[in-house]
Amino acid sequence: MSRRGLWWNIADRIMKIRRIITLSSIALIFAALCAGNAIGQTPKNAGTVTAIDLTAKTLSIVREDKTSVAVAVSDATTIKRLPLGATSLEDAVTITLADIKIGERAIVGGKFSDDGKSVTARRLTIQSQAKKE
Repeated sequence: MSRRGLWWNIADRIMKIRRIITLSSIALIFAALCAGNAIGQTPKNAGTVTAIDLTAKTLSIVREDKTSVAVAVSDATTIKRLPLGATSLEDAVTITLADIKIGERAIVGGKFSDDGKSVTARRLTIQSQAKKE
């Protein structure tokens, strides 16, 4: 094998390792967001979208315990949608606030207020819901 061929082989392996590390990190972050709460507790960062204000760049979510959270979205907020049946964040696609629909499930990452009733979102992951027939 020539030296150039060896170099490309090593570079290819390094890129594969970087890709694996990146995907593993994303999966760990998502798992921490979703399962970071004690069993039986309602996650404070997840709920169902109940209202969207595109002008104010806000949305409201209601948690399972029926408490409401005001979510502020900025241009720096990363908004992704997980398609129905997706098992990995790798499958998530970038969307805008206008693409979110009332009734969808939202997982918010960001700085919550002390009372937990509002949050400035750094990332917002929307889980697509099955269509009701």
